[in-house]
Amino acid sequence: MMQKFVTNMIVSSSSNDMGVSEVVGFALLIGLSLAVASTVVVLGADSVDSFITQSGDAKAENAFANFSSDVNQVGLGGEHSSKTIPMSLEASGTDSFGVSNESSIKIEVEDEDGSIDTVVNETIGYVQYSNDDTTMTFENGGVWKGEGEEARLVSPPEFHYQQNTLTLPLITSDQTEALSTDSIRVTQENRSFTSEQLVIDNDTVFITIESPVYRGWGQYFEEQIVGDTNTQYDDENNTVRIELGLSDMATAQYNAAVTGIGDVNVSGTISGPVESTGSVSGEENVSGSVTEDMESNYQNINTEVESQVTSLTQNGEEIESGDELTAGEYYVNDDFELYDTEIDVSDGDVFIGVPGDVTVSGATEVRLTGQDEEDSGVVRIYSEGDVNFGTGSGDSEINRDGGAENFQIFGTDSMNVRITNNTYYEGLIFAPREDMSESGPQDISGNGAGCNNTNADSCLGVNSELDGAMIAGSTDIRSNATMVYDENLSGLEIDVTEGENRPELVYLHVSINEVRYE
Repeated sequence: MMQKFVTNMIVSSSSNDMGVSEVVGFALLIGLSLAVASTVVVLGADSVDSFITQSGDAKAENAFANFSSDVNQVGLGGEHSSKTIPMSLEASGTDSFGVSNESSIKIEVEDEDGSIDTVVNETIGYVQYSNDDTTMTFENGGVWKGEGEEARLVSPPEFHYQQNTLTLPLITSDQTEALSTDSIRVTQENRSFTSEQLVIDNDTVFITIESPVYRGWGQYFEEQIVGDTNTQYDDENNTVRIELGLSDMATAQYNAAVTGIGDVNVSGTISGPVESTGSVSGEENVSGSVTEDMESNYQNINTEVESQVTSLTQNGEEIESGDELTAGEYYVNDDFELYDTEIDVSDGDVFIGVPGDVTVSGATEVRLTGQDEEDSGVVRIYSEGDVNFGTGSGDSEINRDGGAENFQIFGTDSMNVRITNNTYYEGLIFAPREDMSESGPQDISGNGAGCNNTNADSCLGVNSELDGAMIAGSTDIRSNATMVYDENLSGLEIDVTEGENRPELVYLHVSINEVRYE
């Protein structure tokens, strides 16, 4: 519109072209200058705001780094020492700065018999500054930026693990109140020791921290401690838990087709040995040795299974039924249906975490490939639910000719196993119970060839076949069901979890240093 107006003005004033041109040029120059100036102002304002925000973040980060150094000096220094620490933090209407007692640490020691002793259960407390753009937290000598899953370590906490010794000086406060953004006076009020030296050789130590920066603590543990700390996060309760101390890994030894922690009934056929902590009925249907009233050293693997499911859910890739899988860590959010698929183990193990059941319904073929390669692995499924194979119609084959040792299912002591309806499974199932022989005999025979009416923990029925081995609770092999023991499993020990042993810990030093902020 302006271009049209200017053109018309020039044409209609032919008698004074030079003068008009100068006016128009001047107007255009002024307009262009104003447009550029407006752009500079807008862009400049954004840049200034960004610079101010970055400067504010850096200022808060530096203030907390200095604050951490001074508090550590007071808290871990001479008795009743104190110091006034300048902060100079921003104090706008949306900023907050204070101390809270809503963080804690618990240290538990589990001996070889499974007895747990709580040696530390203390409120730690934390100092936190927060505005619209950033959050800074001081806790037990360390500084973190951000909260929850976003927490990033700025300076390390007082947590010193070296070789087989953990030294943990706690800097604690039970206050909850606002603090001045100008300066804080810190005073050491009390110091105590849990023990001069707690010897925990051959025991397992669990350290649980509840904190708004619990993820940052977990990251620090994983980076600083060599070994498998079995770090577990509880996002709902803002906690992280690690394990220290040597501990024997749970192992599965498949020395029989069926090892029943409870009674075993055989109406079908078993080719291979049978072991039971109770009685075995239908011994004439077993072509192998039969051991009754066996003394079992098995314990449940609930903790191992639950830890694996948690770890895989946090660190693995989510999958759906029917996905083709290669070496790696995977999880599902509920039940896991084994549906027509191929699992390639040529490059290593395939780990799958299942919080629900492992199921097969309808005609299905699950094939294993690459198991003969030099660097091949196995399939390891950790389930907190049941095994239900053959819930629909049609023939199902899981890992036929893939090798029983290459397909492993691990479950808790509440896992029920149902393999029925023309289902073939070549693999292993490990879901042991505590010794149940003292509870007396169970009526687990049921009626018919199916598994619907059995009282047993595990059941094979209706033309089903398991080639491999199973260690579970009471077991019922129904008529028209077959179990074949893989002789290659004899003497084979399989670790329930894989990885390094937990970091060795023999000596634990803990001091509690109470401070007050004013």
